[in-house]
Amino acid sequence: MIELIVTAAILAALAMLIAPRVSWTDPPPKRVLQRAFIEVVDMVRDGDSVRFRIDKEENIGAIIHEVLVKNEETGTAWQTFKLRWELVGKEWVFNPEIIYFSQDGTCTPAKITWGSHPYQENYLLTVTGYLVDVDFF
Repeated sequence: MIELIVTAAILAALAMLIAPRVSWTDPPPKRVLQRAFIEVVDMVRDGDSVRFRIDKEENIGAIIHEVLVKNEETGTAWQTFKLRWELVGKEWVFNPEIIYFSQDGTCTPAKITWGSHPYQENYLLTVTGYLVDVDFF
């Protein structure tokens, strides 16, 4: 009986350690954007050219991700594609306005802002495709 109580106590302690880390809400926008950047860095290493830009026509403030497609009839053109981690929200700002990903896995460094004051989040995108939190702009 004592063994059963000790085992139950150990399992309860493990559950208390693990349960706070389980989240049933959507991941934060930074995490989704970082996962998308990592996915794109892997994609461009296979020879594709990719860019991210902010929509200024239909879905103002949303991120559009495009791949450069070569076609014999029309030449080359940017075409949207599907990511595993779909970027949501309409409060994004990029500086510069377009972020390009090169075939060597690097990208345009940029200042990225999400949200509006007072709940604004600011990030710096490094050349290697990683987001860094910043408290100033």
